[in-house]
Amino acid sequence: MTSMGQAAYKKRSGVQLDDSVVEALFVALTLAGLIVGAMLEQLGAAPRFVLAVHLATYGFGGYYALRAVIAAVRERRIEVDLLMLLAAAGAAYVGEWTEGGILLFLFALSNVLQHYAMQRTHNAIAALMQLRPETVEVRRGGQLLSLAPDVVAIGDILVLRPGDRCARWGDRAR
Repeated sequence: MTSMGQAAYKKRSGVQLDDSVVEALFVALTLAGLIVGAMLEQLGAAPRFVLAVHLATYGFGGYYALRAVIAAVRERRIEVDLLMLLAAAGAAYVGEWTEGGILLFLFALSNVLQHYAMQRTHNAIAALMQLRPETVEVRRGGQLLSLAPDVVAIGDILVLRPGDRCARWGDRAR
């Protein structure tokens, strides 16, 4: 879903803000935040800087989960996104910001990978559907008919020539 702000930005800049690209970028920023936060903690940086990095990490890692939670609550449903956000908030509450950030990173990464796999599956099925022939040659009562694949009946004899695509399953006859 594209917000009005995103649509206005697209119109002004000509840049396409695809949610899948932004979501993957947020996953990368979450990982970067985890690394920077851990480095700042090790170097003994000021707590306010460490907290700012952790908050940014939570923001990037939890943004899409929060959107999903809001949409689910509007439909009076509870989804796993809510549980992940509550677990991350609980980790932050007990002072384990890094663990909560890791949880958000892994959850966001799994969502990105799931969307990628689903898109590939959709594309593969669409490509297979493109291979389906529009018509099929059928021999009925000594006549050769060109029919839609959905009209072929049990017992019809399909005539296939070299290079033809077969629209139906069946047994081979000579």
